Amino acid sequence: GAICEVKEKDYLIDRINGRTPPAVSAAQTSLTGLANNLAPLIKSLNEYDFEVLIDLIFRQGGFYRSGKLGGTEKDIDLDLINPVSGEKVAVQVKSAASKKVFDTYQNIFSDMAGGYSRFVFATHSPTGKWAEAIENTEGNTELWLVDKIAEQAARLRLAGWLIDKAI
Repeated sequence: GAICEVKEKDYLIDRINGRTPPAVSAAQTSLTGLANNLAPLIKSLNEYDFEVLIDLIFRQGGFYRSGKLGGTEKDIDLDLINPVSGEKVAVQVKSAASKKVFDTYQNIFSDMAGGYSRFVFATHSPTGKWAEAIENTEGNTELWLVDKIAEQAARLRLAGWLIDKAI
C-alpha cells in the first residue's frame, strides 16, 4: 500500500522503467535538428563573427572575458573566467585550421601557465585528417568542431543571432 497519491502516474512509470517521455524525445529531436541546421550557418561566418559566436557561447554559459576580444594574450583569443566557480578557460578560435595548427596550439597550451583549468580550440572548418585529434586530445585541451559548436548554440539560444548574421 502506498501512503501517497501519485498524480502523474505515466511520468512515474516512465521514470521507473527508464523511458524518456514522448514530449522530451520530441524536444530532443527538435533541438538536434536545429543544431544540424545551424552548422552551415556557423561555417559561413567570417573569422571575426566566428570568434564573437564562441564568446557568446561562453557568456551564455556564465563566463566573462578577463581581457578584450581577440587580444588578451599572444596565443589566446579569449581569456575567460567563471565568476561562480572561479574556473579559468583559455580559448583559441580559428575558422579554418589544419591538424598541424591544432597540434601547435595543443603544445602551446600544455606549456602555458596562468591558472587555466582547460584550453579550448574551436574551428568550424578543419582541413586535412583530424580523426586522431578528435580521439586523442591531450590533458585539459578540448577540441570544438562545428557539431559541438552548433549544439551549444542551439542549447544556449543563439539561433536567432546566427540567422540574423546569415541574412
